Amino acid sequence: MALVVLLTVPLFRYGQWNDWCTRASLPSLYIIYCMLAMAIIYAKNLKTKLLLVTISVVCAVSPVSLIAASIKFNNYTIKWTPPPAEFIGDLPSASVGFPVEQFVADPDCFFYKYLAKTK
Repeated sequence: MALVVLLTVPLFRYGQWNDWCTRASLPSLYIIYCMLAMAIIYAKNLKTKLLLVTISVVCAVSPVSLIAASIKFNNYTIKWTPPPAEFIGDLPSASVGFPVEQFVADPDCFFYKYLAKTK
């Protein structure tokens, strides 16, 4: 079920930000992570354990490098303060002045033209 959810989430385009896709995929990713951890713990063969750990490490390279780049961009500080009151509101008004727009793909590409058509 988690795999089906992860495969279908990108087929729907809601708005111009990836917030919905991120939030909708988190429960499925958590379930898959738990299944991977259980597979590593209960694997009987050492080669299988090493293979699963290696795959996990390789898959973590990109997210860890992006998190490190984000920390470096923020001068190695974590910002826990909420946004100023004048920025709180609906999403477009909250994002004024912030680079939140993301390029997902060209709307004329095969995926959006034939698979994820807009109504």
